[in-house]
Amino acid sequence: MEGYNFVGVFDYLMPIISGIFGGLGGFFFGRGKYKAEVRGIEASNDTEIISNAISIINLYKQELNELQARNDTKFNELNNMYNDKIELLREEIKLHKRTISFLKRENASLRKKIKGLE
Repeated sequence: MEGYNFVGVFDYLMPIISGIFGGLGGFFFGRGKYKAEVRGIEASNDTEIISNAISIINLYKQELNELQARNDTKFNELNNMYNDKIELLREEIKLHKRTISFLKRENASLRKKIKGLE
């Protein structure tokens, strides 16, 4: 083994050993950074979910307000329509009462005529 040159072997093994230790060191030191990035992304996702929920709630509030306004408008229209119909029916009742009164007078007049003919 006298003639065996270990220096040449170390020339080939040093980059491999450096690569292995560098990879392991990068893995161990990068793991903390990776976990921190994951926590940041999770927090960002939570914030985005909350933001989306708030915007959905605001949309529902806006729709409810618009629905209330439309409901009030339709209620007022329906109320006015029924009030007009009530007034029309009252006028019709007055007309029928006048017709009844006229027909009663006509009936009484015709009865007198019939009595006069008998």
